[in-house]
Amino acid sequence: MTSNINESMGSSLRVKITEKLSQLGNFLSTANERTKTLIIIFTVFCWYFFSTLLSLYNKWLFGNKQKDFKFPLFVTSVHMLMQYLISGVLLIFMPWFRPENKPSLGNYFKKVIPCAIAASLDIGFSNLSLRTISLTFYTMCKSSVVVFALLFAFIFKLERVRLSLILVILVISGGVLMMVSGEVEFVLSGFIQVMTASVMSGVRWSLTQILIEKSKFGMNNPISTLSFLTPIMFVFILILSLKFEGLITGLYALFISSNVSELFTLMFLIVLGGLLATMMILSEFFLISQTSIVTLAVAGIVKEVLTILLSTLTFGDKLTVENVIGLIITLIGIGFYNYLKVKGSVGVPKKETYTQIRNNESSGTSEYNENADILNHEMSDNMTHRATNSMDAGFMQNSLLFGAPSPNLGSDSRTSHDNIEMETIKKM
Repeated sequence: MTSNINESMGSSLRVKITEKLSQLGNFLSTANERTKTLIIIFTVFCWYFFSTLLSLYNKWLFGNKQKDFKFPLFVTSVHMLMQYLISGVLLIFMPWFRPENKPSLGNYFKKVIPCAIAASLDIGFSNLSLRTISLTFYTMCKSSVVVFALLFAFIFKLERVRLSLILVILVISGGVLMMVSGEVEFVLSGFIQVMTASVMSGVRWSLTQILIEKSKFGMNNPISTLSFLTPIMFVFILILSLKFEGLITGLYALFISSNVSELFTLMFLIVLGGLLATMMILSEFFLISQTSIVTLAVAGIVKEVLTILLSTLTFGDKLTVENVIGLIITLIGIGFYNYLKVKGSVGVPKKETYTQIRNNESSGTSEYNENADILNHEMSDNMTHRATNSMDAGFMQNSLLFGAPSPNLGSDSRTSHDNIEMETIKKM
């Protein structure tokens, strides 16, 4: 009897939360231009705030001259676990994100797991490098990601080799080399780690693009992608931590040498990082759904410059003339790449959001298949574009999860499809 009451209350709560989220979507979809502009500005601010704060947090926690916490891989694995749990909760209250398809066992081992492993190595080496190199140098080195993303796109035949793209690679590579040569506090091990992370990032961009281009994998939205990849990443990064960080022995020694207050503080800091990463995911998720590729390009470049400026103020990172010139050259290369992406999108049919496509499907239109192809094209463009702006630890940690634009969480009127989803929730 009690269990039935609890189940009924839980179902009622899920329905109420889902209705509130739908109402929020209705407000966002019907807001006037001025309100939408203010919302976008606020979202950009949130993205800057959480992303930059997460970068500073990672450097402060892992840096050997700061907090010097010696288990960055363990912390990263905890963050992956948190994101998996959060994605599960979101799928409960936002049923429109639930994947209609799941990868077959063969595709799971051939495509999903390799993508998760590449992402794990990217994140793992990124956070490891922050122990020995400055956040400024790290951010500058990670600007090479677009080079490796393009190279592996050529290898996997996802991008056609063009003179303009080769020029982009040469310009960015030259800028990165100048930044590296001008580094005052150069640490070889940290440099190797961050560049390995950049290479792995290029691999994972290509693998992620392969996954999101086919609906049969069920990763046509960020939340479902999160639910598929993060459990694998959690296990793999935890194994790396056990192998290379001496996790069990190290945590036991830490437990013995610390008092209760220190342990709770450490737990709070670890959870805080996971929450920062999640808030950054949500703010970027919303920003992608509401803005154009041009806005993202400009905002991304400004954010990287802001990260470098804040790291010099916070940690006293030193910038040389070579660093600055190399950074400018790199940003020019990235800007040129963004220009090529925008120029290439001219003449492309108007891209529709997930919600619009869903509503077309539920109303019986024949445009669904065509719109799905357009959506897949947009997903690939947005994902590749974000590779150019994903230099900081937090951003690189999560941007693979955005394989698709977000829905607007509602429409002007409830469709029959929406009502079916509500009935499904009530039966849960």
